[in-house]
Amino acid sequence: MPRNGERGFSMVEILVVLLITAILAAIGLPLFLNQRAKAQDADAKAVATVAASAFEVYHQEHDDFAGADAADLEELEPSLKEARGLTIGSTADTYTIKVASGSGNGPFTIERKLDDTMRTCGRPGEGGCPDSGEW
Repeated sequence: MPRNGERGFSMVEILVVLLITAILAAIGLPLFLNQRAKAQDADAKAVATVAASAFEVYHQEHDDFAGADAADLEELEPSLKEARGLTIGSTADTYTIKVASGSGNGPFTIERKLDDTMRTCGRPGEGGCPDSGEW
């Protein structure tokens, strides 16, 4: 038996609160998941940039890029040991770096040619990959 002035919530009030909560969750969850993909893509871009810097240091020490492998870059920058799907290729004057992203939007690629550097991504318009495909 309720005391004077005490009253509980009605079933309709509880259902309205649950409905509002469900609507907010339905709106917020896709936005949250998209932010997660963008963060994973940003991490892949950062790893590619660090690898490019390590390549430049390797070039300073050896006067070319040829012969560099992932182990050489990891020696110069130990954080590259944690890189997801890091693949590299090089010639005397050029290098290519590819890094996978946890979101599946990669690979994120840096290609350095004689006087040009291109940064591209695998799935333009998704996650942290701009519509142009260049980052």
